[in-house]
Amino acid sequence: MPEQVSKLFARLAGLADAEGAVPEDGSGIDGVWITIVPAIDRDRDWTVAMNADTEERHNAEDVPAEGDRTSLQPGTAMVWLGEWPAGVLNPHGGQIVVEQADAGPQSLEDELIADVDARIEEVGA
Repeated sequence: MPEQVSKLFARLAGLADAEGAVPEDGSGIDGVWITIVPAIDRDRDWTVAMNADTEERHNAEDVPAEGDRTSLQPGTAMVWLGEWPAGVLNPHGGQIVVEQADAGPQSLEDELIADVDARIEEVGA
C-alpha cells in the first residue's frame, strides 16, 4: 500500500496548509507541525506530528501525551491513535502499523485518510 501512504502524507500536508501552518510566502513550515484530527468512528483522536525540515531531525514536545518527547526524522510524519503509535510516513512511503482495525470495513489507512479529509473540509479548505 505505498501509494496509499504517500496519499496520506499529501493529505496531511494539505491539512497543514488548510490550518494555516504553511506560510503564504512559500517558505515552508518551520520545524514541526502538530495537530489533532478527530477520529469519526473512534473514541480516541489522531495526533499528527510532521517534521517539515528535510535536512534536520526535530523534536515534538508533549506528543503524543503530556511529558513525551518524540524525535522526528527529516521530512517525516508520525501518527498516533490516542497514545497508540499508528504510523510513520514520508512523501515516498511509510508504514501504518495495523492494516485492518477492529474487523471494520476499511483499513486504518483508509479511516485516517477519511478523517483527515473531513478535517480539511471542516476548516474550510
